[in-house]
Amino acid sequence: MRRALIWGAGAVALLGVCALVAVWWTLLRDLPDVESLADYRPPLTSTVLDRNGTPIGEFFEERRRLVELDEMPGYLVQAFLAAEDDTFYEHRGVDYVSIMRAAWAVVMAGGSKVQGGSTITQQLVKQLLLSPEQTYTRKIRELYLAQQVEDRFDKQEILYLYLNHIYFGSGAHGIGEAARTYFDKDVADIEIGEAALLGGLPKKPGRNSPFLDPVAAEERRRYVLSRMLEEGFIETAEHEAALDPPALANPNANPFAAAGYVVEEVRRRLVEILGNEIVLNGGLTIETTVDLKAQEAAVRAVQEGVEALDRRRGYRGPVRQIDPGALDAERAFLAEQNRIVDGELPVDFFDAPREGVVLSVEKESARVAFGDAFEAEIGLKANAWAHPAEDESKHGEEVDRLDEVLSVGDVARFRLRAPESDADATELGATLYQLPDAQGALVSIDLASRDVVAMVGGYDFAESEFNRTIQAQRQPGSAFKPIVYAAAVAHGYTPASILHDRPVVYTDEASGFVFKPENYGRRFLGALTMTEALARSVNNAAIHLLRDVGIDRVMRFAETLGIHSPLERVLGLALGGSPVTLLELTRAYGVLGAGGRLVDPRLVARVIDRDGRVILEDVALDPLAPAPEPNFPDEVAASRAE
Repeated sequence: MRRALIWGAGAVALLGVCALVAVWWTLLRDLPDVESLADYRPPLTSTVLDRNGTPIGEFFEERRRLVELDEMPGYLVQAFLAAEDDTFYEHRGVDYVSIMRAAWAVVMAGGSKVQGGSTITQQLVKQLLLSPEQTYTRKIRELYLAQQVEDRFDKQEILYLYLNHIYFGSGAHGIGEAARTYFDKDVADIEIGEAALLGGLPKKPGRNSPFLDPVAAEERRRYVLSRMLEEGFIETAEHEAALDPPALANPNANPFAAAGYVVEEVRRRLVEILGNEIVLNGGLTIETTVDLKAQEAAVRAVQEGVEALDRRRGYRGPVRQIDPGALDAERAFLAEQNRIVDGELPVDFFDAPREGVVLSVEKESARVAFGDAFEAEIGLKANAWAHPAEDESKHGEEVDRLDEVLSVGDVARFRLRAPESDADATELGATLYQLPDAQGALVSIDLASRDVVAMVGGYDFAESEFNRTIQAQRQPGSAFKPIVYAAAVAHGYTPASILHDRPVVYTDEASGFVFKPENYGRRFLGALTMTEALARSVNNAAIHLLRDVGIDRVMRFAETLGIHSPLERVLGLALGGSPVTLLELTRAYGVLGAGGRLVDPRLVARVIDRDGRVILEDVALDPLAPAPEPNFPDEVAASRAE
């Protein structure tokens, strides 16, 4: 009997060892190394700055910025402990009581998961070391790794990793980006009520997002506040003060709209030099030469100029027309399109043109609706420009009757003016608007520093990303004449040299083309000094000068000024008949303004990596300019070489 018991005990022990080996072989072998968390280098947002350090753009695949734990208010961290893991400082990675409580809740709910039992450490393991799949195998591996993480890292390090990595919905990864996304604040400025909302997001970031489901988000926020009060993290007075819903950031706002063309050109140039991966995920700080205030002024100048041109050409008609009997249905449709919910206007309602339907129109005024309860009055004076565009004979004229322009049922775009007081919240002022057919561009260069101060590549970057500053070629017209005159000076002419403005006919021997240039006003001025001819922009004088200096010599001179677009070898070159880019023409003028020094405009002053090392300097705006060599750390350079 004794021998049998010994053999039986041995067999059981052997089976136990075999079972442990089997468990290890199937569940615990090939586990990720928790030591990898010590070198936590997640994808980070790269930030583009203007010359004064103001953010003007971002590049990312995952929007994330790292925040040190000591930068976070204590109650912010406590909000997560109250919502996710109130025994965080007591357990060793796994809270077995919570697991049993969650398991019992599943049994009582008939197998449905109604309560989680994972600790913050387990959540960290799941997101950084394992996959999010819901299997028992993954859960066992998670429990084992969670205890290893607790053995290797202290609680503060675990919180740092967790808060910087978790997903908060709306594209925000990590607490730093979440604070900006939902409240447009730095983490250090988050208040208790806001902290409770953020603390409630990780459980179900989609369902609990205040942008997607405000009701669910507020319920979850109040639950977190109550848990913070129960745990003694906040006082009763603080709890009461935090009950009012916090003000949210505008999810549709684009704080970087003014610099769209600048930021996109920065991205193109840096991707060519550094590669897409480091630009999107490297957490770079990109210091540009642009001045945001000058950039905003440049955008306004281009838009106002293009709109003024468009208005001179007349009104092209409504977006669509509906039957007057369908006005009520159209108003309901417009309320949805303009995002008017329960009679409340969206916060960005006045930031952009909106569609409205004409309800009534008279000689000097019209009534327009933008939803069920919101109407606007438009007057003749502000819309007198709206003569029919198809009648070219009236371009630039004003209309004297609004009912000749608009009809009941017209759906058009309008710019809206916000009411001066809440008492007039449903009374809006509006003027007709149409997206211009024309485009414009602008580039401003500081000749002393060769910095690009502002660049606008079109009327609206959101409508067209095509950058007309460097990608479009246009005939410069008389703006090319100074280049001809400068070439003449380089060839020995002086400002007092005499030019002749006289009629002439040139015939191209090869093509037979007859060129008979004329001046504006069709008058000829005879003998002129070169200074006067240039000041008056005399066409024939410029053509005679081009012929005398030599077309080839002028073309070579234009190339030394930075014009690399192919120029046509014809006399019409003097009148700007050969297309060039705006950047080329501006750079050529820059040589004249800089006293003969070639100006190669730079767009990026320097690029700093996430560790504070300068890896790139002096990136030119011109895509044809030689790219500077990046100064990568040895380990990065080696990995790129592989």
